[in-house]
Amino acid sequence: FHQPEFATVSTSHPELARWEIVVYPNPTPDVVNIRFTDQSNGSLEAEVYDLYGRKLHGPHVLDRAFGTVIDCSNWLPGVYLLQLRDTRTHAAATLRFVRL
Repeated sequence: FHQPEFATVSTSHPELARWEIVVYPNPTPDVVNIRFTDQSNGSLEAEVYDLYGRKLHGPHVLDRAFGTVIDCSNWLPGVYLLQLRDTRTHAAATLRFVRL
């Protein structure tokens, strides 16, 4: 399967919905791009886990101005979980992505 290049992360947390988070491409051969907007002065952290629950990346504070690139080119092909968390409210959203 192939998702569109830009996929907005959906969440039931109103605190995270206002961030307008975009994660692309999915699937990816080498990097995952994360972009977001927010009107407040908060910050987002990202962590990446494999399906065994092992943390592979993070916590990493995301760059608001230019977006953030997570290099996953050295990881095995498979499914990974990207957890995004608002550092102020602790609201979290999890997105699955595929490393080719």
